[in-house]
Amino acid sequence: MLDKTGLSGLKSAPLVAAITTVCSASFLLFGYDQGVMSGVVISKYWLDEVGNPSIVMTATGSQAATTELVMMIVGRIITGMGFGFLTSEAPVYQSEICLPSQRGEHLSCQRTMMLFGLMLAYWINYAFYFHAGAIQWRFPLLFQAVFALYFLFIKPFLPDTPRWLMLHEPTPNRGTTVLAKMRNKSEDDVVVQKERSEFFCEAIAVAIDYKPSGIAAGFFVFAFEACFTWGWMATVWVYPAEILPLKIRSKGAALAAAADFLGNFLFVEFTPPALQNIGYKSYVIFAVFNIVAAADEPVW
Repeated sequence: MLDKTGLSGLKSAPLVAAITTVCSASFLLFGYDQGVMSGVVISKYWLDEVGNPSIVMTATGSQAATTELVMMIVGRIITGMGFGFLTSEAPVYQSEICLPSQRGEHLSCQRTMMLFGLMLAYWINYAFYFHAGAIQWRFPLLFQAVFALYFLFIKPFLPDTPRWLMLHEPTPNRGTTVLAKMRNKSEDDVVVQKERSEFFCEAIAVAIDYKPSGIAAGFFVFAFEACFTWGWMATVWVYPAEILPLKIRSKGAALAAAADFLGNFLFVEFTPPALQNIGYKSYVIFAVFNIVAAADEPVW
């Protein structure tokens, strides 16, 4: 019987592996979707189908069945919303299920699968580029449904996270059951009971202080991500290619990308010990970096 604790016989390493494949499939689908449109928008058959638009806005089922530009736009909007949910929920779900010692490798698997999806899309685009007719762009778009169907088939057999169950249910019993399944131990085992106590205390703390701080924190996190995406994140990829001469453009773009990834690595390494040792003051450091970056930007 399936409930919020998942399939009864699925536990321990197979359970974590199943969760990892589903979360990774989410990012594989995301990567594939990013890459597939690069082949679709240059297909003369697609351009003829949607009326040769001068501004291209593009999405699985409705995109592949497109007969006009509006249908493509609607499909793209729906797909974008779906990816927003998947890519925000999958890392959280994965991190709450895994042991801390395993979390990094499992989350890295998601990013790897995203790049694999991107590569797969490029090769499928290339393979169908030599086919005449609508199949040249309809099949690459429709193929991403394979990953979505896998996700939809496997997810009902997986449990909710222990933290969610402890926060949203009257008793922590089902959360404890999931913990025991993940660790392949009995529910009264010392390891399970210790982890349950940690989760339960965190759940209580979140419940007590959720509305005044949680909503505000969530708002500012998303506000920062939105502003950063519109500003500096895009600059890293566009600015070097725009200003550098052709002779060194590829080297400059590579250096910019390397600097971007190096910065990500440094902050990932720096943030956990900073939060542990100086707490909220860590965000003051981030704020200073943002102010310096903003001040360095010329005002036109």
